[in-house]
Amino acid sequence: MNAESASSALSGRRALVLAPAGFRRVAQIAVGSLIVIVATGATVRLTGSGLGCHHWPGCQPNEFFPARGYHSDVEFSNRVVATLTVLATLALAVSSLRTRTLPRRVKVLAWLVFAGTLAQAPLGAITVYYDLNPYLVITHLLLSLVVLALGVLVLLEATRLVRGAAPALPSIARLGGAVLLAAVSALVVTGTLATAAGPHPGSTAVRRIGSFQPSVDVQRRGVTDEQLGDDPVIQRGDVLHCDVGITALRLNTDIQHLAYVLPQGETAPPPGLVQALARSNWLQDILMEEIRPGRSGNEILASARKRMSGDGIDGTIYSHPIGLNGHGAGPLIGLWDYQEGVPGRGDHRVIPNMWFSVELQATTPVAEWGGQPVRMAQEEDMVMGPDGIPRWAYRRQTELHLIH
Repeated sequence: MNAESASSALSGRRALVLAPAGFRRVAQIAVGSLIVIVATGATVRLTGSGLGCHHWPGCQPNEFFPARGYHSDVEFSNRVVATLTVLATLALAVSSLRTRTLPRRVKVLAWLVFAGTLAQAPLGAITVYYDLNPYLVITHLLLSLVVLALGVLVLLEATRLVRGAAPALPSIARLGGAVLLAAVSALVVTGTLATAAGPHPGSTAVRRIGSFQPSVDVQRRGVTDEQLGDDPVIQRGDVLHCDVGITALRLNTDIQHLAYVLPQGETAPPPGLVQALARSNWLQDILMEEIRPGRSGNEILASARKRMSGDGIDGTIYSHPIGLNGHGAGPLIGLWDYQEGVPGRGDHRVIPNMWFSVELQATTPVAEWGGQPVRMAQEEDMVMGPDGIPRWAYRRQTELHLIH
C-alpha cells in the first residue's frame, strides 16, 4: 500500500513537470501578449485616449465598463489586453518552476517579467490619476519595453533549451551587440522625451515636457469647424483663439487669448463678439468668487455651474492648479468631459498660496453672425493668497486683440 501511494505521488509530480517544448510555447504566448500591449498602449497615446477613463480599475465611478464614447472604448480595451498580459506572464513564471532543466537564471527572468507586468497596473492607475504626467508616461512606456526585452530573453533561452546550445559568438559580434544595445537604449529614452514634448503626449488635455506648442484655432462667420478643417488660412473677419505656454518661477502653464482680424474699413469688432467675450469674463468672475480655501474642487464646480446656469451662460469649466509640469497637485475644478465633478482629484481642497489656471469657455450666439454660436475660451492664472483672497497673477483679457 505504501509503495502504491509513493508511486501515485511520483506520477502526480511527473504530470506537473513541463517539457522544454511546452515551456517555449508558453514563452511565445507571453512575448506575443507583451508585444500586443505595447501596440495597444501606442494606440491609446496616438488617439489621445489616455484620459478616456478617469477611474481605475473601472472606467468611470459606478460604471465599470466604458460609457463615454470612442476614447473610453480605446482606453478600456487597452486595460483588457493588459489583464490578459498579466495572466500570460503569470503562466510563464509558474511554468518556469515546472521545467526541470531550465537554468535558475531563466526562472528568475520569468518571474521578473511577471513582476514588471503586474507593476504596470498600479503605475497606470497613478499615471491617470496625475493626468498623464509626462514623466510617469515615460516610466510606463520604458517599463513595458524592459519587460518585453526580458521576455524575449526568456524565449531565447527556452529555444536554446529545445534546440541545444549553439557555439559562442565571436568577440567582435558580442561587442557589436553591446554597442547596438546602448545605442538603441539611448534612442528609445530620447525618443520618449521627444514624444512627451511633442504633439502626442497621450491626450489633448495634458501638458508636454519643457514647453507648450502654441496652437491657433479659427472661428469664421457662416462656416462650421468641419468646413474649416485642421489648418485653415486666416481671413479677415475671423475670430482667433491662441493657446501658448509660458514658464515663470519654475511653474509651467499656458495662456489662452482671443483676437479678431479686422475686415477692411472696420476699426472695432462687432458688438456681439464684444458681448461674447464679456460673458466669458462673467464666468471667470463667478469662478473666482467661488474659489475659497477649504472648499473642494467639486464643491466649487457645482456652485459655479449653478450660478452659471442661473445667469444663462452656456459654458464649460475645466480649471486646475499649476506646477512644474503644467497641471500641478491639488483640486481639479472640472474637466471638459466631467462637468458633474471629478472623482478623486476633484475631492481635494483648496489651500492658501495655491496657483491656479482658470480655464473655461463660454459660448454665445452672435447677432452679427446670424446667431451663430461663438466660443470664447480663456485661460488665465490666479493666485490664492495667504489671506484666502484670489487675485489674478497678472491681468486677464477683457478686450479682443485686434489684428489689422
